[in-house]
Amino acid sequence: MPVWLPLSVFALAVWAVQRLLSKVALNDLGTRKFYLLSALVTLLTYTPYLLVRPPPAPRLPACSASSSYVSRPPRASWRVSRWR
Repeated sequence: MPVWLPLSVFALAVWAVQRLLSKVALNDLGTRKFYLLSALVTLLTYTPYLLVRPPPAPRLPACSASSSYVSRPPRASWRVSRWR
């Protein structure tokens, strides 16, 4: 058996559990609280890494701009107009 096979199966299982938990949390908390919880968990997860290995200063503005663009929830008007 290849070395990568158990690792990839484990990664797939972790992804499936994470997806299930996020769907349950989104259903229970609602969109607003879910995004807040997601932002908190992300902050707690990545802050220690950023303290240990900070990004190069010239790349920081581009990283911040792209992450803020990607992390925005969809607009309410888009959801309403899509289902009409």
